[in-house]
Amino acid sequence: MLPMAGLAALLAGTALVALGLGHRRMATGFAAPVLLIGAAVLFEHVTGIDLHIDRLVLYREWGQNATYAPGRIGVPASVSFTVLGATLLLAAQRRNGARSTVLGGVLVSAIAMLSIVGYLFLADTLYSLPRLTTIALQTAIIVLALGMGIIASARNGVLVFLREETAAATLVRRTLPSIILLPVLLGWLMLRAQKLGWFDPAFGTSVLVLGLIGLLTIVLWRTAASVASHERSLLNSQQRLEGVLATIGDGFQVVDRDWRYTYFNLAFRRDFAERGVDADAMLGRTISEVFPGFEATPAGHTLQRVMSERTEMAYETWFEPWQRWFAFRAAPTPDGGLSILSQDITERRQAAERLRASEERLQLAMLIADAATWDADLVNKTVHWSDSHFTMLGYPPTPDRQATHAMWQDMVLPEDMPNLQREWTRAEVGHDMFVSEHRMRHALTGDILWVNAAGRFFYDADGESVRFVGVMFDITARKHSEEQLNRLTTDLRDADRSKNEFLASLAHELRNPLAPMRTALEVMKRADGREDLMTESRATMERQLGQMTRLIDDLLDINRITRSKLELRMEQVDLASVVNHAVEAIRPLADGADVRLHIRLPDDPIHLHADPARLAQIFSNLLNNACKYNDRGGNVWLTAVRQGAEVLVTVRDDGSGIAPAMLPRVFDMFFQVGNTLERSHGGLGIGLALVHRLVAMHGGSVAVQSEGEGKGSEFLLRLPVLDESAVSPPDAPQDPRVAAGRRRILVVDDNVDTARSLAMLLGVMGNETAIGHDGDAAVTLAGAFKPDVIFLDIGLPGRNGYEACRAIRQLPGGTDITIVAITGWGQERDRLTSSEAGFDTHLVKPVDIPALVAVLESNK
Repeated sequence: MLPMAGLAALLAGTALVALGLGHRRMATGFAAPVLLIGAAVLFEHVTGIDLHIDRLVLYREWGQNATYAPGRIGVPASVSFTVLGATLLLAAQRRNGARSTVLGGVLVSAIAMLSIVGYLFLADTLYSLPRLTTIALQTAIIVLALGMGIIASARNGVLVFLREETAAATLVRRTLPSIILLPVLLGWLMLRAQKLGWFDPAFGTSVLVLGLIGLLTIVLWRTAASVASHERSLLNSQQRLEGVLATIGDGFQVVDRDWRYTYFNLAFRRDFAERGVDADAMLGRTISEVFPGFEATPAGHTLQRVMSERTEMAYETWFEPWQRWFAFRAAPTPDGGLSILSQDITERRQAAERLRASEERLQLAMLIADAATWDADLVNKTVHWSDSHFTMLGYPPTPDRQATHAMWQDMVLPEDMPNLQREWTRAEVGHDMFVSEHRMRHALTGDILWVNAAGRFFYDADGESVRFVGVMFDITARKHSEEQLNRLTTDLRDADRSKNEFLASLAHELRNPLAPMRTALEVMKRADGREDLMTESRATMERQLGQMTRLIDDLLDINRITRSKLELRMEQVDLASVVNHAVEAIRPLADGADVRLHIRLPDDPIHLHADPARLAQIFSNLLNNACKYNDRGGNVWLTAVRQGAEVLVTVRDDGSGIAPAMLPRVFDMFFQVGNTLERSHGGLGIGLALVHRLVAMHGGSVAVQSEGEGKGSEFLLRLPVLDESAVSPPDAPQDPRVAAGRRRILVVDDNVDTARSLAMLLGVMGNETAIGHDGDAAVTLAGAFKPDVIFLDIGLPGRNGYEACRAIRQLPGGTDITIVAITGWGQERDRLTSSEAGFDTHLVKPVDIPALVAVLESNK
């Protein structure tokens, strides 16, 4: 064997081993040199060109003289190595399948076998072609081994066939070795015996033929017996298989490569029999013949794939003729057909549909109830959420509803996480219920959610937690309601405290003017005609009565503003006249407190579009407030300066001042700086609130500033100025005095003192009066006294004022009488009711004298 032939054989064997181990790239690397060596040497033989292939690796000097091409691989060997290299390359690249691999292996095996037989039977023409170009015996044996290895490595090749449990494979396995080896062995023995002179060629040939007949007959007989035994075994196996298939409740069917039914089990036959179909009549017919159009259905397409791809597949389909759902599993059979297992899954599908509908209803219920569920596998570290859980936290639902721990943990507010982890650990370690209220952030909007979570851990036999299941509710709305309720509770508590403080202040403020009024009244009783004491007492009573009236008016006004019932009577007013009127009203209080007023107004008139009474009320309250919170000998400055389209009016004092922390609350209802009970003029805490709201109704603004307690305070009032082009000349002044002439006036009030005092006043003014104290008396006196004017109280015994007014209007001449309502109720609703009852005018107690004069003036 030449060195180059040995190298080629070594490379081919290595490539075959690499191919068997699945290293295809390595097999390619070793097979390529084999192909190159064989093809190059063959090229040298054909063309006569010496490529010196024999000298590339090793070269030997001996044994070269008796050869046709010294040192060169012979033609049979070069052809064998060329075919070996090409076949191994194709096998490594998976080209042309197993057929090309088997053909290559058979070809090289035949060349090697031819040479080996020639050597065995000394027929040199079988291994020398031409005579001097031979293939060495060892080379032929190696090439035969490589060829057989290639045949054995081919997928779906000879060895695969030989391993099959079929009669043909059994026959080949039992007979093929004998057919190959017995002739060779007997032929070699006959030749050796003839050379030794044991018998002549004719006798040897006869013995050879007879021996082959006998031996092959024995082999055939034993093989037939083995095949028969194998067939019986297969038949028994088939019968057992059919018995098994007959016991299963699912249908089983087999079709051949032509789609013809070849087998049905008992369940399949029973299903068809229940529907009036004989399954035996279907045997030998194709699926399309039994079920026309089946190949165009999804199930038909699936079976066609199984047939063509020779791979197992499962599918589910709705069988329209039977109105049933079936699950099929199809697998290829060795003979090229299909085996199909069918199962009626209608009930299972219906149960699944009911479960799906129930799940949808549950999901809907949880969405409506703002509830969500979770199921955490603590062993496999997986978490599944309900759809509502994803919706609640703002995540898009995943197809398998699987969530990550981070999706939940990242949403919990960091400040709530420690308590949540402690509750988790407590519940897990203590085998207790997990309960937590915490906040989470919505993934999309960033809104803060309050959730109430509850869950339970499940444990294995060793006590280790393996599962955590729970439910979570969105309680954001409830939390907001609780917070609002807490705020309302706090507000109510504050309001109740303010109410108590207000009632205490109201009692204090009402007693303040009543005390000097009572004292002044006592002085007047004991004055014994001293005019100075009488004058001073009357002045004191007027001042205190004005203070009490102002207090009551403020209460009524703030109530009207709160209920949006206060109406402004807007007209053109001069700022100076309004300020002067307010100063005159407050001067008695200032003089009594020994507070000096400093008023500075612009020389040019400033006109406003305002309610003069309410505007004067604003300035009076500010001045009154400045005087009350000042010490004796203090100062109050009122200054007005025009600034463009506005006028700035400041009221400043050098009194007690306001702490910086109190400044934002100065205009709050019922707010008072300090303990008002310790001051002689504490007030009710409504004056500044009334100022703030009246100024806003006039389109202006008011602010306060103070450098602190004991450093005085300053109120800055801004009001829009009326454009001078819109200012009209003032009306001529009216004489407030009552015109001459006596009137007949009826006064009706259940309070005797009130009725008598008013009648006395009207009598002093020159009128003739009469007095009544109930509704019936009012009607009687109206008919007998024939009054021009009636001052009628509303709250009367018997008939009330409304009923008495209606009755008087029914009397002869009753429609000509001016009837004035005098009552303590002065809201807009009360005025409307009195007007509907027939009253001409509505006056509120205590009656303002100028208003009384105006009523009499209108009744000239």
